[in-house]
Amino acid sequence: MKKSAGFVALVPIGALLGASVVLAGPSRSIGAATAKTTTKSAQTASKALTQVSVSSDTDHYYVLYAKPVAGKTWELPVAIAKGASGTTILTDGRKQLAAAKYRVETVAITKPGDVDGDGIDDLTELKGAPTLNPLSAVTKLDVNDGVAIVGDRATFEKLSYQGDDVARDSYLAGLEYVKFYITKSNTARPLVYVMNTETWRAHPMFAQAVGISSGGPGGGPRGPGGGARGPGGGPGGRGRGVVGEMRGDVTYYPKAIGPDGTPGLYRFAFQPNDSYSFAEISVAFETIANQMPFLASKLAYYPIQAGLPSYEKEKQLYAASRVPVVLEAQLTN
Repeated sequence: MKKSAGFVALVPIGALLGASVVLAGPSRSIGAATAKTTTKSAQTASKALTQVSVSSDTDHYYVLYAKPVAGKTWELPVAIAKGASGTTILTDGRKQLAAAKYRVETVAITKPGDVDGDGIDDLTELKGAPTLNPLSAVTKLDVNDGVAIVGDRATFEKLSYQGDDVARDSYLAGLEYVKFYITKSNTARPLVYVMNTETWRAHPMFAQAVGISSGGPGGGPRGPGGGARGPGGGPGGRGRGVVGEMRGDVTYYPKAIGPDGTPGLYRFAFQPNDSYSFAEISVAFETIANQMPFLASKLAYYPIQAGLPSYEKEKQLYAASRVPVVLEAQLTN
Protein backbone atom coordinates (compact mmCIF):
# COMPACT_ATOMS: atom_id res chain seq x y z
CA MET A 1 0.00 0.00 0.00
CA LYS A 2 1.35 3.46 -0.89
CA LYS A 3 2.00 5.65 2.17
CA SER A 4 1.49 9.42 1.98
CA ALA A 5 2.93 12.12 4.23
CA GLY A 6 0.43 13.17 6.87
CA PHE A 7 -1.12 9.74 7.28
CA VAL A 8 -0.31 6.73 9.42
CA ALA A 9 -0.75 3.29 7.92
CA LEU A 10 -1.92 0.71 10.45
CA VAL A 11 -1.31 -2.99 9.96
CA PRO A 12 -3.47 -4.85 12.48
CA ILE A 13 -3.43 -8.54 13.39
CA GLY A 14 -5.64 -8.94 10.35
CA ALA A 15 -2.55 -8.23 8.27
CA LEU A 16 -1.79 -11.92 8.65
CA LEU A 17 -4.66 -12.29 6.21
CA GLY A 18 -3.44 -9.46 3.99
CA ALA A 19 -5.67 -6.73 5.45
CA SER A 20 -4.53 -3.14 6.02
CA VAL A 21 -6.07 0.08 7.32
CA VAL A 22 -5.13 3.75 7.06
CA LEU A 23 -5.17 6.06 10.08
CA ALA A 24 -6.72 9.28 8.86
CA GLY A 25 -6.96 12.65 10.57
CA PRO A 26 -4.90 15.84 10.62
CA SER A 27 -1.25 15.21 11.39
CA ARG A 28 1.81 17.42 11.11
CA SER A 29 4.07 14.73 9.73
CA ILE A 30 7.56 15.00 8.24
CA GLY A 31 7.06 11.86 6.22
CA ALA A 32 5.22 8.63 5.81
CA ALA A 33 4.54 6.63 8.96
CA THR A 34 3.86 2.96 9.37
CA ALA A 35 2.02 1.40 12.26
CA LYS A 36 1.55 -2.18 13.31
CA THR A 37 -0.11 -4.13 16.05
CA THR A 38 2.05 -6.66 17.84
CA THR A 39 1.39 -9.37 20.39
CA LYS A 40 3.65 -11.42 22.61
CA SER A 41 2.24 -14.74 21.50
CA ALA A 42 -0.38 -16.30 19.27
CA GLN A 43 -2.52 -16.93 22.34
CA THR A 44 -2.96 -13.17 22.87
CA ALA A 45 -3.58 -12.23 19.24
CA SER A 46 -7.24 -11.48 19.88
CA LYS A 47 -6.20 -8.99 22.56
CA ALA A 48 -3.60 -7.21 20.44
CA LEU A 49 -1.79 -4.17 21.78
CA THR A 50 -1.06 -1.28 19.47
CA GLN A 51 2.40 -0.06 18.54
CA VAL A 52 2.84 2.69 15.98
CA SER A 53 6.16 2.79 14.13
CA VAL A 54 6.78 6.28 12.74
CA SER A 55 9.38 7.36 10.21
CA SER A 56 11.34 9.88 12.26
CA ASP A 57 14.46 11.93 12.92
CA THR A 58 16.17 13.37 15.99
CA ASP A 59 14.99 16.93 15.27
CA HIS A 60 11.40 16.12 16.24
CA TYR A 61 9.31 14.37 18.84
CA TYR A 62 6.08 12.49 18.26
CA VAL A 63 2.71 12.34 20.02
CA LEU A 64 0.14 9.59 19.52
CA TYR A 65 -3.45 10.70 20.04
CA ALA A 66 -6.54 8.49 20.30
CA LYS A 67 -10.30 8.84 20.68
CA PRO A 68 -10.84 5.86 23.00
CA VAL A 69 -14.00 6.79 24.90
CA ALA A 70 -17.24 5.65 23.25
CA GLY A 71 -19.71 8.47 22.75
CA LYS A 72 -17.04 11.15 23.31
CA THR A 73 -15.24 13.22 20.70
CA TRP A 74 -12.37 13.78 23.12
CA GLU A 75 -8.92 13.16 21.69
CA LEU A 76 -6.53 12.01 24.41
CA PRO A 77 -2.74 11.84 24.11
CA VAL A 78 -1.69 8.25 24.82
CA ALA A 79 2.04 8.22 24.04
CA ILE A 80 4.94 10.62 23.46
CA ALA A 81 8.54 9.98 22.45
CA LYS A 82 11.58 11.89 21.21
CA GLY A 83 12.44 10.92 17.68
CA ALA A 84 15.16 8.45 16.78
CA SER A 85 17.05 8.40 13.51
CA GLY A 86 14.97 6.31 11.12
CA THR A 87 12.08 4.94 13.19
CA THR A 88 10.35 5.78 16.48
CA ILE A 89 7.91 3.46 18.27
CA LEU A 90 4.83 4.90 20.00
CA THR A 91 3.05 2.37 22.22
CA ASP A 92 -0.62 2.65 23.07
CA GLY A 93 -0.34 -0.36 25.38
CA ARG A 94 -4.02 -1.23 25.10
CA LYS A 95 -6.27 -3.12 22.71
CA GLN A 96 -6.32 -1.63 19.24
CA LEU A 97 -9.03 0.89 18.39
CA ALA A 98 -10.49 1.51 14.95
CA ALA A 99 -7.88 3.07 12.69
CA ALA A 100 -9.71 6.38 12.34
CA LYS A 101 -9.47 6.93 16.10
CA TYR A 102 -5.67 7.43 16.00
CA ARG A 103 -3.51 10.38 14.97
CA VAL A 104 0.24 11.05 15.16
CA GLU A 105 1.54 14.58 15.56
CA THR A 106 5.11 15.66 14.83
CA VAL A 107 6.65 18.56 16.76
CA ALA A 108 10.02 20.26 16.29
CA ILE A 109 12.47 19.92 19.19
CA THR A 110 13.36 23.60 18.78
CA LYS A 111 9.70 24.63 19.22
CA PRO A 112 8.25 22.23 21.80
CA GLY A 113 4.52 22.21 22.39
CA ASP A 114 2.46 21.75 25.53
CA VAL A 115 0.24 18.70 25.04
CA ASP A 116 -1.44 18.85 28.45
CA GLY A 117 -1.85 22.65 28.48
CA ASP A 118 -0.29 23.15 31.91
CA GLY A 119 2.14 25.89 30.85
CA ILE A 120 5.20 23.60 30.95
CA ASP A 121 6.60 22.47 27.61
CA ASP A 122 6.60 18.78 26.70
CA LEU A 123 10.38 18.31 26.68
CA THR A 124 10.78 19.79 30.15
CA GLU A 125 8.10 17.42 31.41
CA LEU A 126 9.67 14.42 29.69
CA LYS A 127 12.82 15.13 31.72
CA GLY A 128 10.84 15.71 34.92
CA ALA A 129 9.40 12.24 35.58
CA PRO A 130 8.01 11.06 37.92
CA THR A 131 6.81 14.44 39.26
CA LEU A 132 5.98 15.81 35.79
CA ASN A 133 4.12 14.16 32.90
CA PRO A 134 3.76 15.73 29.43
CA LEU A 135 0.45 13.89 28.92
CA SER A 136 -1.15 15.11 32.16
CA ALA A 137 -1.48 18.52 33.79
CA VAL A 138 -1.27 17.08 37.31
CA THR A 139 0.33 19.61 39.65
CA LYS A 140 3.96 18.86 40.46
CA LEU A 141 3.99 16.92 43.72
CA ASP A 142 6.56 16.11 46.33
CA VAL A 143 7.36 12.42 45.81
CA ASN A 144 6.49 11.85 49.47
CA ASP A 145 2.92 12.79 48.52
CA GLY A 146 2.60 11.29 45.05
CA VAL A 147 3.70 11.41 41.43
CA ALA A 148 2.45 12.41 37.99
CA ILE A 149 3.61 9.24 36.22
CA VAL A 150 4.52 5.68 37.19
CA GLY A 151 6.89 4.56 34.46
CA ASP A 152 8.06 1.24 35.83
CA ARG A 153 7.44 -1.50 38.35
CA ALA A 154 10.14 -0.13 40.70
CA THR A 155 8.28 3.19 41.04
CA PHE A 156 5.01 1.36 41.70
CA GLU A 157 6.71 -0.59 44.49
CA LYS A 158 8.05 2.61 46.08
CA LEU A 159 4.56 4.13 46.12
CA SER A 160 2.64 1.02 47.13
CA TYR A 161 1.55 -0.22 50.53
CA GLN A 162 1.10 -3.84 51.57
CA GLY A 163 0.01 -4.74 55.10
CA ASP A 164 -2.83 -4.61 57.58
CA ASP A 165 -2.95 -0.85 58.26
CA VAL A 166 -5.86 -0.29 55.87
CA ALA A 167 -8.41 1.35 58.20
CA ARG A 168 -11.90 0.71 56.78
CA ASP A 169 -10.52 -0.70 53.50
CA SER A 170 -10.40 -4.23 54.92
CA TYR A 171 -10.66 -5.73 51.41
CA LEU A 172 -7.12 -4.43 50.73
CA ALA A 173 -5.47 -6.09 53.73
CA GLY A 174 -2.36 -8.02 52.73
CA LEU A 175 -2.48 -6.87 49.09
CA GLU A 176 -0.01 -4.57 47.35
CA TYR A 177 -1.82 -1.44 46.15
CA VAL A 178 -1.44 2.19 45.16
CA LYS A 179 -4.31 4.62 45.59
CA PHE A 180 -5.28 7.24 43.01
CA TYR A 181 -7.40 10.38 42.95
CA ILE A 182 -9.01 11.44 39.65
CA THR A 183 -10.30 14.97 39.08
CA LYS A 184 -11.96 16.56 36.04
CA SER A 185 -13.09 13.17 34.74
CA ASN A 186 -16.09 14.94 33.19
CA THR A 187 -13.84 17.09 30.97
CA ALA A 188 -11.59 16.50 27.98
CA ARG A 189 -8.55 16.74 30.26
CA PRO A 190 -9.05 14.38 33.20
CA LEU A 191 -6.26 14.24 35.80
CA VAL A 192 -5.00 11.29 37.83
CA TYR A 193 -3.02 11.91 41.00
CA VAL A 194 -1.07 8.78 41.93
CA MET A 195 -0.77 8.77 45.72
CA ASN A 196 2.29 7.75 47.67
CA THR A 197 0.31 5.18 49.59
CA GLU A 198 3.10 4.59 52.08
CA THR A 199 2.50 8.20 53.17
CA TRP A 200 -1.23 8.55 52.58
CA ARG A 201 -3.63 5.67 53.15
CA ALA A 202 -6.80 7.83 52.92
CA HIS A 203 -7.96 9.93 49.96
CA PRO A 204 -9.34 12.91 51.95
CA MET A 205 -6.07 13.47 53.81
CA PHE A 206 -4.11 13.26 50.57
CA ALA A 207 -6.48 15.71 48.88
CA GLN A 208 -6.10 18.19 51.71
CA ALA A 209 -2.30 17.88 51.62
CA VAL A 210 -1.99 18.58 47.87
CA GLY A 211 -4.80 21.11 47.56
CA ILE A 212 -7.56 19.09 45.89
CA SER A 213 -11.10 20.15 46.82
CA SER A 214 -12.44 16.96 48.41
CA GLY A 215 -16.00 15.89 48.95
CA GLY A 216 -15.01 14.13 52.16
CA PRO A 217 -15.03 10.41 52.93
CA GLY A 218 -17.31 8.52 50.59
CA GLY A 219 -18.86 11.60 49.02
CA GLY A 220 -21.61 13.89 50.26
CA PRO A 221 -24.38 13.20 52.75
CA ARG A 222 -26.36 10.02 52.31
CA GLY A 223 -28.96 10.39 49.59
CA PRO A 224 -32.71 10.12 50.06
CA GLY A 225 -34.21 6.69 50.57
CA GLY A 226 -31.13 5.34 52.28
CA GLY A 227 -29.15 5.07 49.04
CA ALA A 228 -25.40 5.18 48.84
CA ARG A 229 -23.73 8.52 49.41
CA GLY A 230 -24.32 10.90 46.53
CA PRO A 231 -22.84 14.22 45.36
CA GLY A 232 -23.87 17.14 47.52
CA GLY A 233 -26.72 15.25 49.13
CA GLY A 234 -28.34 14.43 45.82
CA PRO A 235 -29.66 11.01 44.81
CA GLY A 236 -27.68 8.14 46.23
CA GLY A 237 -25.64 5.71 44.22
CA ARG A 238 -22.82 7.94 42.94
CA GLY A 239 -20.65 7.73 46.02
CA ARG A 240 -18.70 10.95 45.53
CA GLY A 241 -18.77 14.52 46.78
CA VAL A 242 -17.56 16.51 43.74
CA VAL A 243 -18.62 15.92 40.16
CA GLY A 244 -15.64 14.74 38.13
CA GLU A 245 -13.83 13.21 41.11
CA MET A 246 -13.23 9.45 41.34
CA ARG A 247 -11.22 7.75 44.07
CA GLY A 248 -9.86 4.24 44.15
CA ASP A 249 -6.86 1.95 44.05
CA VAL A 250 -4.73 -0.10 41.67
CA THR A 251 -3.92 -3.48 43.22
CA TYR A 252 -1.40 -6.03 42.00
CA TYR A 253 -2.11 -9.76 41.68
CA PRO A 254 1.14 -11.45 40.55
CA LYS A 255 -0.44 -14.85 39.81
CA ALA A 256 -3.59 -13.68 38.04
CA ILE A 257 -3.53 -13.54 34.23
CA GLY A 258 -3.58 -10.02 32.82
CA PRO A 259 -5.35 -8.81 29.66
CA ASP A 260 -2.11 -9.40 27.73
CA GLY A 261 -2.36 -13.12 28.48
CA THR A 262 0.61 -13.29 30.88
CA PRO A 263 0.79 -13.58 34.71
CA GLY A 264 0.60 -10.31 36.60
CA LEU A 265 -2.69 -8.40 36.78
CA TYR A 266 -3.27 -4.86 38.00
CA ARG A 267 -6.92 -4.26 38.75
CA PHE A 268 -8.40 -0.83 39.45
CA ALA A 269 -11.44 -0.40 41.67
CA PHE A 270 -13.33 2.39 43.36
CA GLN A 271 -14.57 2.77 46.89
CA PRO A 272 -17.25 0.22 47.84
CA ASN A 273 -20.10 2.77 47.83
CA ASP A 274 -19.12 4.19 44.44
CA SER A 275 -21.12 3.47 41.31
CA TYR A 276 -20.10 4.84 37.93
CA SER A 277 -21.36 4.46 34.37
CA PHE A 278 -19.47 2.65 31.63
CA ALA A 279 -18.52 6.01 30.09
CA GLU A 280 -17.00 7.18 33.38
CA ILE A 281 -15.12 3.91 33.91
CA SER A 282 -13.80 4.13 30.35
CA VAL A 283 -12.37 7.59 31.05
CA ALA A 284 -10.81 6.31 34.27
CA PHE A 285 -9.25 3.31 32.49
CA GLU A 286 -7.66 5.44 29.79
CA THR A 287 -6.30 8.07 32.18
CA ILE A 288 -4.93 5.55 34.69
CA ALA A 289 -3.22 3.65 31.87
CA ASN A 290 -1.66 6.89 30.63
CA GLN A 291 -0.46 7.71 34.14
CA MET A 292 0.96 4.20 34.66
CA PRO A 293 2.10 3.20 31.14
CA PHE A 294 4.21 0.25 32.28
CA LEU A 295 1.07 -1.64 33.36
CA ALA A 296 -1.36 -0.52 30.64
CA SER A 297 -1.46 -3.95 29.00
CA LYS A 298 -2.15 -5.60 32.37
CA LEU A 299 -4.83 -3.24 33.69
CA ALA A 300 -8.46 -4.28 34.23
CA TYR A 301 -11.52 -2.82 35.89
CA TYR A 302 -12.74 -4.61 39.03
CA PRO A 303 -16.37 -3.74 39.89
CA ILE A 304 -17.18 -4.21 43.58
CA GLN A 305 -20.26 -3.81 45.76
CA ALA A 306 -22.19 -0.71 44.61
CA GLY A 307 -20.42 -0.84 41.25
CA LEU A 308 -21.59 -4.35 40.37
CA PRO A 309 -25.22 -3.53 39.40
CA SER A 310 -24.03 -0.80 37.04
CA TYR A 311 -21.54 -3.19 35.46
CA GLU A 312 -24.19 -5.90 35.01
CA LYS A 313 -26.52 -3.38 33.39
CA GLU A 314 -23.88 -2.25 30.89
CA LYS A 315 -21.98 -5.52 30.46
CA GLN A 316 -22.42 -5.51 26.69
CA LEU A 317 -20.79 -2.08 26.42
CA TYR A 318 -17.75 -3.38 28.29
CA ALA A 319 -17.57 -6.46 26.08
CA ALA A 320 -17.51 -4.30 22.95
CA SER A 321 -14.90 -1.90 24.35
CA ARG A 322 -11.21 -2.08 25.12
CA VAL A 323 -11.79 -1.86 28.89
CA PRO A 324 -10.93 -5.30 30.33
CA VAL A 325 -13.00 -6.43 33.31
CA VAL A 326 -11.99 -8.88 36.03
CA LEU A 327 -14.40 -10.32 38.60
CA GLU A 328 -13.64 -11.67 42.05
CA ALA A 329 -13.74 -15.32 40.96
CA GLN A 330 -10.94 -14.66 38.46
CA LEU A 331 -8.51 -13.21 40.98
CA THR A 332 -5.71 -15.27 42.45
CA ASN A 333 -2.80 -14.02 44.47
